[in-house]
Amino acid sequence: MALEKLFENSNCAWIDCINPDAEHLSILQQQYGIDKLLLEDIMELEHLPKYEETVDVKFFLTRESLPEQKPHPNTLSNISMKLGVFIVKNTIITIHRLPSGAVQKTLKEIESSHQRETFHTANIALKLAHRILNSFTDEEEKIFNEINKIGSDIFLYNRHGSNEIKHLYRIKRKAELNSRVLSLSNDWVKNFNNLKLSKVEINNLIETQKNITSNFDHLNSQITNTIELYLALSDQRNNEIMKILSVYSVYFLPITFIAGIYGMNFHNMPELGYKYAYYIALSVMAIIVIVTFLYLKKKQF
Repeated sequence: MALEKLFENSNCAWIDCINPDAEHLSILQQQYGIDKLLLEDIMELEHLPKYEETVDVKFFLTRESLPEQKPHPNTLSNISMKLGVFIVKNTIITIHRLPSGAVQKTLKEIESSHQRETFHTANIALKLAHRILNSFTDEEEKIFNEINKIGSDIFLYNRHGSNEIKHLYRIKRKAELNSRVLSLSNDWVKNFNNLKLSKVEINNLIETQKNITSNFDHLNSQITNTIELYLALSDQRNNEIMKILSVYSVYFLPITFIAGIYGMNFHNMPELGYKYAYYIALSVMAIIVIVTFLYLKKKQF
């Protein structure tokens, strides 16, 4: 998509570019004096968030949460996309690979404002920054709801299986990647103090980043606790099964011992020729079972 002017007033202009090619990058380099290395960072799929500054250019490389994240995330690009924000004098330039919700919402907010003429590059950049950070709150809510659902299935409805632990692992991986992006965003968020903004506005942005990062840290802890509880319940179920098997072995071990002795069929075993030997043996076995049962009941097994 070609370079598109989204907004312009007497104070500034906003230019946007989706999925730029080499020609677009060359125009940006020549027309606005943006360093080639900074433009190369935009094209690198897995580049981490950062802030850089040259003589006339302030560059915020941010990452915005994707609305539809992959179910098996392995890299940052699976859960977020780069959104580069260049501020060159009175021009703000945004570059991204996919359509950006942050860009669209910010533009809509500016267009509906009654103070369009008062906006400048720092205002627009600040609104974009808030939208970028807030894009992670939707994913946070999704993960929170997934954890609650799995927790209900495990603890309330007693549904256990390999699917739950696999799902928990995928959620944990996703939450960790989102948390990493937010932590790395600390660099570009702090450098908003290089723009012409009030201290209150900058502190508000920093607080927003801290709050969302903290929420994801809490989610990670909650997921870890859920996994540990799940494994503890699995161990408990295994122990209960072993307990049942142990009880049965207590019943059958002495009976099997008696049956084993009289199953040897030696000639010098007088009991084999006794008329009531069979019934006596069965009675002894029954007595052993009854005594064992009463003993285990008393011990509350």
